[in-house]
Amino acid sequence: MLSETHSGLVRPSDVLEGTGLVDHFLTYPFFASGPRQWRAGAQLWWTLLKLRFDRVFYLLNSCRPPWSVFRDDCFFALCGVDQRIGFRPFPQAEVTPLDEDGLPTRVRHEALFRLDRLRSDGVAASIESAPVLPVLSLPSAERNRVEAWLAEHRRHEQYPLVALAPGSKMQSKIWSTEDFVEIGRRLLSNGRVEIAVVGGIEDRSLAEHLISSWGEGLNCAGTFSVLGSAALLGRCRLTIAVDSGPMHLSYAVGTPCIALFSARDHPGRWDPLGTGNIVIRKSVACAGCMLTRCNVEGHPCMRGISVDEVWAAAQTSLLADPARGIGEGPLASC
Repeated sequence: MLSETHSGLVRPSDVLEGTGLVDHFLTYPFFASGPRQWRAGAQLWWTLLKLRFDRVFYLLNSCRPPWSVFRDDCFFALCGVDQRIGFRPFPQAEVTPLDEDGLPTRVRHEALFRLDRLRSDGVAASIESAPVLPVLSLPSAERNRVEAWLAEHRRHEQYPLVALAPGSKMQSKIWSTEDFVEIGRRLLSNGRVEIAVVGGIEDRSLAEHLISSWGEGLNCAGTFSVLGSAALLGRCRLTIAVDSGPMHLSYAVGTPCIALFSARDHPGRWDPLGTGNIVIRKSVACAGCMLTRCNVEGHPCMRGISVDEVWAAAQTSLLADPARGIGEGPLASC
């Protein structure tokens, strides 16, 4: 697998290493422009040329413009790769559809677009509307480490775990800390659950603040590797998350998600796959902004998501499977 390295972002190898899905990773540095970009490109060309690959499968994002797809196709041709599969751009109207008011409308999931790249060149690739989960096979070492950590740190092993993932590298995707405090308080006071706050090392202080506000909880932010976090999420009954890595890991290991989405992108593109997930997203006049930092006063798309509707979704999800649920009786509303 070939992927670029970008400071602060999860690499494919962080997720797929040790799963048996990929034999080897080749990485190259990301530079927006300049001499270093050309030098890195030349080094990558020479590496690929020496390795003499027979074919390449193109699975970059659907929004990639035609000139970028053409450039990439030419690059791999110069690397001596004869079979180049999936190098076709998608029409803009298909990737970024708009309604009559110019606002983004629902689009197919990004995974479906990428599989279409393969089908366009005759590769049999499909995904069911409800894919078989989990899709990640986790190394036993990661699962064992998580089990040992939980055995040492849990206070209420008789209760199911609920994961909260409040952090994101994009400010435009953030739900308010106060609302996460409140949803955690309701879960703890009514639900007979134990909360694990998950995320990266940069989310650890936020997790400490939440746990301090509740008086209990497990701070798992930055504690585990990406696959370790997936193993932890696989032990949870439910994940409540903003649009972030933990949300995607959660449904990949078969744990239902309540996903809190901003309106920065088209609805549907990054929704959790599978069944049992609940997506909460608000329609606002500034939808489709694609901003990493919201510049609209009040951040309406995320502030418009109320604690009450997240709480109602949590009750629906936790009661959906009593065998894995919250103990006896329904959750009381707050």
